[in-house]
Amino acid sequence: MSRLNRRDACRVISAGVALGAAGFGFPHVAQRAIAAPVEAAFDIYIDSHNGNDKNDGRHPRRALRSLAALPHLSNGTKIGLHRGSKFLGGIIAPHARGILIGAYGEASAPRPFIGGALPVTNSTFAKTTGRKHIYQVRLPIAAPKGSPIFIRPYDAGAMFTGYQWNGDLRAKLAYVDTHPNSFAFEHRRDGTGVLYLHTRDGTAPTANRRAYTATTAIPVMLGDHARVSDIDTADSVHNDGSIKVGDFSVVDSCKMLRGGKHNGIGGWGCLFYECDFEETYYPQGIPTPLVIFRQKGSPTLAGAVDSWIENCRFSITKASAPFKFCSFIIHHTETGFLGNTIVRNCTFSSDGTYSVNAITGADHRGTLILGGKATNMTRVVDVGGYRSPRCDVVVDGLTVRQTKAVPGSKFMITTPQVPGSLTVRNCRFCAYGPATGPFILLTAKKRMVTTVEKNLFFVGHASANYQGKVFADTGKNKAHHTIHFLHNHISVANKRAIGAVMALSKGYVLGRIDHNRYTPKSGRGFTVNGKTTSLGLDENGAEWRAWSGTDKHSSWTDGDASAACR
Repeated sequence: MSRLNRRDACRVISAGVALGAAGFGFPHVAQRAIAAPVEAAFDIYIDSHNGNDKNDGRHPRRALRSLAALPHLSNGTKIGLHRGSKFLGGIIAPHARGILIGAYGEASAPRPFIGGALPVTNSTFAKTTGRKHIYQVRLPIAAPKGSPIFIRPYDAGAMFTGYQWNGDLRAKLAYVDTHPNSFAFEHRRDGTGVLYLHTRDGTAPTANRRAYTATTAIPVMLGDHARVSDIDTADSVHNDGSIKVGDFSVVDSCKMLRGGKHNGIGGWGCLFYECDFEETYYPQGIPTPLVIFRQKGSPTLAGAVDSWIENCRFSITKASAPFKFCSFIIHHTETGFLGNTIVRNCTFSSDGTYSVNAITGADHRGTLILGGKATNMTRVVDVGGYRSPRCDVVVDGLTVRQTKAVPGSKFMITTPQVPGSLTVRNCRFCAYGPATGPFILLTAKKRMVTTVEKNLFFVGHASANYQGKVFADTGKNKAHHTIHFLHNHISVANKRAIGAVMALSKGYVLGRIDHNRYTPKSGRGFTVNGKTTSLGLDENGAEWRAWSGTDKHSSWTDGDASAACR
């Protein structure tokens, strides 16, 4: 069983205390994470290789073989899955509190795997009446009544790439009948569904002997105060992902691959620690957040109170799906406002094919990002706090890299839209791709203080038309927004103009602007947009004298900071 060691535990507590002193609520989960479960104390053992469903499952030598043999789970039940085992189906106990799922066996063996994509017997397919190429099969769906269902069918391990999700059944079938390697799904009220397939070569599943599977189960769904550790999951049929836990739960050392619409759900006060969230393809073509926090009692996706995400990895790979966008971490609600979310030492990566956001959300009091790395994101931090009385966002020690043009890439960090503050410090922004937006976008509509200090802004793209800016705005706030710009290093490696340091509408309040360093390699370098102050730096330095009168103790020299971005 994975556990936080003493050093990590002390670090979590120390960070929590520091955050509490800074105005961020101390996460309740930081205390729970230290008390790791004892491996020998499982109540039920399951081994897909050596178990037997006729056993009682109370001892490793009397382990069950399948998840289907699990008895009713009461509060506090501890379930051990043998390392190296592969299970189909799921562990579903949304109303039980304190359920623990962990791994036992040889530590070097692979983590146990739970998959929601179950085999479909070829002989159960039937030709759809009135259709030339469609075959259908009735499937039982293991999901709570009324839950949104998201199907992924596979043909010999390859996912069907075409789909028809919306519209009436007749329109769906008309599409599938004319598109090989496509599918449609009809969800029935009795908890079953009908899957309609047009195989990639038009052959009948009853005759081609290929293996077919479809997502019909949820790998893990648990109630409050749950603990899920050291397991891998994939292919959930449910809206709420491969692993869903209730309030004040801990999910650590897990991998969540190809969730339903989402890939992981946590309630209030949850900790996700050293987890991998991966998405490779999503056929329904709609937003696919990888981890979401849901507020109890709200009909929509919702946020977290003092939730913590640490040392997690989020990635989109082989992104061939035409999804509109993906958000790795999202939290928002339509009622009230929420607490704080802390994201520490996480990595976010995309191949840059589609629009991908790292951290988005609304209606919360604060977001803190400590360390970590984001690569080829459309947006890195976009938290609005729309209905909160105040929202404070701190980004400290994050490295942002753009290595290519990313669809929809407009800005990296945006201010909240309610009264509050944005602090960006000790970060590295490294742009090698032809981005078109600013590093920081000022969108606040209420009184806001933005402090940007001790950061590196580096542009390594050689395009003459690069429009990168450090600051830009939407013109919504102006006089109520104070900007402090301190001890930053702005550098370019190309010989052409790159845009503006500050491209702001008239009326912003420039606070402390001090001890910054500007190092254009050669050529024009930087300008400060004249809409605000007519202060700038041109290639001859003619406007530098005016700008240096505002930016105290700063310097402008040749050179670049490319080494710091490697």
